[in-house]
Amino acid sequence: MKLAALLTWLALPGMAAGGCMDNAMIVMDGSASMARPGYRLGAPAKIDMARTALARVLPLVPATRPMGLLTYGAGQGLCSDGDVRVVPGPDTAAAILDQLDRILPQGETPLAKAVVAAARALDHARRPATIAVVTDGLDTCGGAVCTAARILSNEGLNTVIHVVYLRRPGDVLTADAHLWRTPPGCLAHYTGGQFLRVTDEVELTRALSATLTCALLSDLGPEPTPQG
Repeated sequence: MKLAALLTWLALPGMAAGGCMDNAMIVMDGSASMARPGYRLGAPAKIDMARTALARVLPLVPATRPMGLLTYGAGQGLCSDGDVRVVPGPDTAAAILDQLDRILPQGETPLAKAVVAAARALDHARRPATIAVVTDGLDTCGGAVCTAARILSNEGLNTVIHVVYLRRPGDVLTADAHLWRTPPGCLAHYTGGQFLRVTDEVELTRALSATLTCALLSDLGPEPTPQG
């Protein structure tokens, strides 16, 4: 029962304040590598996987949650800070999806600069902030990703960075303990976020749902139709 589940969710201590309604920014990798196929044989381009997954997930995000979109690469210059394409605000799902459709992957991966720019755009020193990074690679602009994560954690009121990593053909799995402490996993490690490696659209959709939605609310199905 949807209403009963909602009341249960509201009664759980800390759930509403657990980050799922904090101001959020999606940081989308728009570098050249995102135009290449995903990990599995016959997979679509990684940017298309991201578009499909977010089209499924964003309708599950409460419309009242302030959310924005920042991209890097995608014609922004080789190593620019990134471009805030959608300013964080309520009811931005349609605008985010529209901007995702406009991305033409090219350029480099200024990951450290991008997460710092996202945190600043969220005014993270004064309010809780969630950043969800979708990327398939490392910083290629000389950025100190782990140092940036530590700084953002220290200066933010409550800044959490989740990393959704799209595996590429040829990727070799490494021990999780190592990945958490090296880029890009250290972004999550130093800020209390999640580091999720995905291989296809299904896993990507689940990862984005886990990092952007209020899980109990998004899992609620429609009310059953009364019988009789």
